[in-house]
Amino acid sequence: MSAAGLVQLIAGLGAGWALGSLLKGTLLLVAVFLIAAALRRASASLRHLLWSGGIAAVLLLPLVSLMLPWRLPVIRVPAAALAPPAAVPLATGTGAVAPSPAAPAPGLALTPGRSSAPASPGLTLPNLTAAEWFEWMWLAGALVVLLRLGRGAWLVRRVLHRATPLASPDWTVPLVEAADRLGLAREPLLVASDAVLMPIVCGVWRPAIVLPADAREWTERRRRAVLCHELAHVRRFDLGLTILSRIGCAIWWFHPLVWVAARRLRLESERACDDMVLGVGTRPSEYADHLLQIACGAGSMRSPAAALPMAERREFEGRMLAILEKDARRAPASRRHAALLAALGLAVLLPLAAMGMARAPQAGADTGAVSGRPISGSVPDATPASRSGTPVARTRQQTREQVHTEQHQMTAVARRAVVAALQDAEPAARAAAARTLGQPEDTAAVGALERLLRTDANADVRLAAAEALGRMEAKRSVPVLEAALGDQSAAVRRTVAWALGQIEDKSSVPALARALSDQDGAVRETAVWALGQIEGAEAVPALAERLGRDSRVEVRRRAAWALGQIQDKSAAGPLGTALRGDRDAEVRRTAAWALGQIEDAGSVPALAEAMRDSAEEVRQVSAWALGQIGPRRAPDALLRATGHDTPAVRAKAIWALGQIGDAAAVPALSAALADSVADVRRTALWALGQLDSDAARTAIIGALKSPDPAMRAAAVRALGGGRADPRPQPMPRPEPRPTPAEHE
Repeated sequence: MSAAGLVQLIAGLGAGWALGSLLKGTLLLVAVFLIAAALRRASASLRHLLWSGGIAAVLLLPLVSLMLPWRLPVIRVPAAALAPPAAVPLATGTGAVAPSPAAPAPGLALTPGRSSAPASPGLTLPNLTAAEWFEWMWLAGALVVLLRLGRGAWLVRRVLHRATPLASPDWTVPLVEAADRLGLAREPLLVASDAVLMPIVCGVWRPAIVLPADAREWTERRRRAVLCHELAHVRRFDLGLTILSRIGCAIWWFHPLVWVAARRLRLESERACDDMVLGVGTRPSEYADHLLQIACGAGSMRSPAAALPMAERREFEGRMLAILEKDARRAPASRRHAALLAALGLAVLLPLAAMGMARAPQAGADTGAVSGRPISGSVPDATPASRSGTPVARTRQQTREQVHTEQHQMTAVARRAVVAALQDAEPAARAAAARTLGQPEDTAAVGALERLLRTDANADVRLAAAEALGRMEAKRSVPVLEAALGDQSAAVRRTVAWALGQIEDKSSVPALARALSDQDGAVRETAVWALGQIEGAEAVPALAERLGRDSRVEVRRRAAWALGQIQDKSAAGPLGTALRGDRDAEVRRTAAWALGQIEDAGSVPALAEAMRDSAEEVRQVSAWALGQIGPRRAPDALLRATGHDTPAVRAKAIWALGQIGDAAAVPALSAALADSVADVRRTALWALGQLDSDAARTAIIGALKSPDPAMRAAAVRALGGGRADPRPQPMPRPEPRPTPAEHE
């Protein structure tokens, strides 16, 4: 069937059928997820059977819905979703409305959902309805997924064509023995290829096991474990079920639950095969070591879509924990389990498939639908007749548009009244009107507000006008606001600075920089905040001056924050000076945060010195900043901080060492594995996992023997390269001052 024919078939089934299939498929997947949660302590084989049945049921659900002879109309949808597309009315020369679709004009045939106007010559977009656009989009997404699957099959075929058979007794003997243990009557093809970095199994009808080229150097125990795992996939027909799930993803590519279900199916198949390997006598610790070495050797290799790799990084952590778990259930699913799940699946599938679409009631709809008369389309609302005597059919959408227009007209009338109130003789009324207009959509009143800000004699009115211009974010008002920075009222000047920070126009940076010399400390503080909001590099000299000499501590704090927001390297020197010498601990802490934001390597000495600061928070943020900068060598101050008296400082220092990645930190990090605080120990494991060092891996492997389950889990994550990043949160952005008047 051609693509156009497929689209026509889907269109013929109707939008109601598509919507019903989507809703029923979602309900079915939710049921599968709930059952899987109830079986979380069961064997992986049983959970894999559940996911296989769930994906198959989702694929069969639309077909079963069409085949069932009965319906349960319980899914209520708007009538417009069930009705066929309405014809577009034709405008006549007299202004009268053309006959409705229920009574077409003689000899006139309209294509549903399309205009009868002749197509204009040249290249134009297809005149498709919304439903047809969606159908073509669905087809495009399905083809993308299927093409990826087809490309994977082609890549597998090419790998097999170029591979070398492994026919020596070193391989054939363990292959036959493993096949006998698993009950396979026929051994698959066994080859080696330099195109793969880890073992994969491929081929649904003619299975083959492809091993990496360096597999010839494996020990006999590793060979047997790997072959047993791959043969377990063949024995369980996992590849065929995986391809079925990929087909399900192609059909339901827009549904996230289908993709999650396919991933869970893939994960449970690997765990079930791991259980089969352990079931034939392989020790869990030995098998986990084999899996670890293979995964590390493969790196970030991605296997073709038509093959099953032995290990993937995103699955590694959970599999390692499942292998090492002593009390896990590993028995394969029995026929009794399959029968019970099949019965449960039918009990869920059949009622869902029988659910039909019920028409939602509409205001003004024909009551004959209740008595059983069919409704062929949406019933128009009753409306007055036109002047020519022809009834005018008004849809619900037209009614909503009319109501919206009336409301908009009322809003416009109210707005004109409020703008007129700006000329009121009472200052309180003018101020209230200005604040009422302070909304982004009220830009029509900008001129009147600017006049108030320039000329009104009352300071509260000028303040309200500046506040309104800031809330409107009116960039055209920047020159007027800049001039108002010289207002005689400090409260107005503070509000003007805040408004310029709201607008964030870089042209206002020079005026705000001059405002940093204002006599009022609150004005200077708000101007500093505004410059941090705008993030203009030309403000760095003025902000650095305030950071070094302002008598108001809040101004110095905001200046350090603003320099961190701008992230200009020229600010690193003044920030380092403030970090070393400012008398306020909060200023020093903010300066350390800002240096971490700028990430200038020249700041490392100042931050290392700050690791001895008297304030604990300064030491913590300095460690975080060193981790952000990531110098090539770990500073000695960080190494010493891993033994600090405060656990939070130790944790931040350890995190920073993991960020830096210097192998010289391995002894300090290894010693931290014995820390008395669990969070510090887990952070040390994470940091060791970031180091490309054999000594670091040895320390992590040793942690797998810890009696603490959380430590073992953290060790598995570290070996798998998982970035459970314990980064401390940076300093939060200071909240903007809503209006200085509120702080009076």
